[in-house]
Amino acid sequence: MLAGCDTFYHVEAVVTDCGTGRPLAKVHVSIRVEDAVGTPSPRIVELETAPDGQVEATLNQPDSVTAIVTLTNPGYEPWSNQFEGSPRERPLRICLKRRIAHTSTPSADSEGAAQQ
Repeated sequence: MLAGCDTFYHVEAVVTDCGTGRPLAKVHVSIRVEDAVGTPSPRIVELETAPDGQVEATLNQPDSVTAIVTLTNPGYEPWSNQFEGSPRERPLRICLKRRIAHTSTPSADSEGAAQQ
């Protein structure tokens, strides 16, 4: 244990696809500690989920720090939440929603131009 630090910031989560419930591997996880102690603020830690969708981090920061946890994965909507202290729910159960692909429909003008 480090001198002067009797608690550590800890976060653990399981990340799944909201539609299927299946775990998501290689999701980018960013933990941004806003009021970091003993390091330049903000302190940012980058991780990724394991094949079973799990991720866990224990930071050498007091349990009371403010941290923003952000998850990003291609094809999915980003997820972000700010925590005052370590999240009490362990593990956090987070599902990511698939990003809706927008398809464009041809306008009447472009259809007419294509037929000429």
